Amino acid sequence: MSQLASSSSGLSSSPDSQSSPAAQQQGEASASSTGASIQATANAIQAAHQNAASPGTSIRPIVPTLEQDGLRHVPEAFQHCEMRDVIALVASMLDRLIAHNDTLPSNRPLTRFHSKAAPAITPFAYITRIATFINVDPCILLILLYYIDKLSPDYLTITSLTVHRFLISAICCGSKALSDSFATNSRYAKVGGVELVEMNALEREFLIAIDWRLATSGALLNQYWRSLIESHPLYQLALPVEPSAGSGPNENGQAAETPVAQEARPTKRPKGKS
Repeated sequence: MSQLASSSSGLSSSPDSQSSPAAQQQGEASASSTGASIQATANAIQAAHQNAASPGTSIRPIVPTLEQDGLRHVPEAFQHCEMRDVIALVASMLDRLIAHNDTLPSNRPLTRFHSKAAPAITPFAYITRIATFINVDPCILLILLYYIDKLSPDYLTITSLTVHRFLISAICCGSKALSDSFATNSRYAKVGGVELVEMNALEREFLIAIDWRLATSGALLNQYWRSLIESHPLYQLALPVEPSAGSGPNENGQAAETPVAQEARPTKRPKGKS
């Protein structure tokens, strides 16, 4: 298969933005203006990565603030985590994986997920873009690790040339399988920077490669969640909350009442007295 065009070729600062026919003709005449738009989008998202977004900015800051000990404490269960933490951890893992795989010689044939050149937008900025313009659940980003493990041995190596098409395809398919709310393929295509025809082909290719096995257990996702935290130097599992005194069950197996509940409970009057 011949190499495909860069997946960032269709990106714009907003997939909903409309341009006049004159502007469209000018864009078709000059490829450099498209490149400038792509770079502007990447720069804007990277700025949001580092600084708090100003009021009215559509791109929200993703990198969470560190606590007094210089670490970011997150819950043990991924169901209770914040989306910004999942994005930061998954993107960090992808950066390390790409840095390693890009140094290895590749003798595998090209796939539909390969770009001619590595897109300028980073995995963090690309995932941020998708999560900004499309509703994405945390479990969808975590299951990307499961998809990578399924595809890596025999079919696809995640590199700077394949990561973007893999991300938009995997998020599209995973959302349709696991989420109550997902977008249309035309929406995924606009946000991901590919043509609709190509998005449809990527979806079909991904489903065949993964053998339609799009779901896994919550226990495995929690294992992936813990491994992401343990491999990141700035993240740590939050300590479990200790139960307060008197909150355990009493000798009858019932939950003990707090002082406030005891005061609120009405007192019984002796029989025969008004």
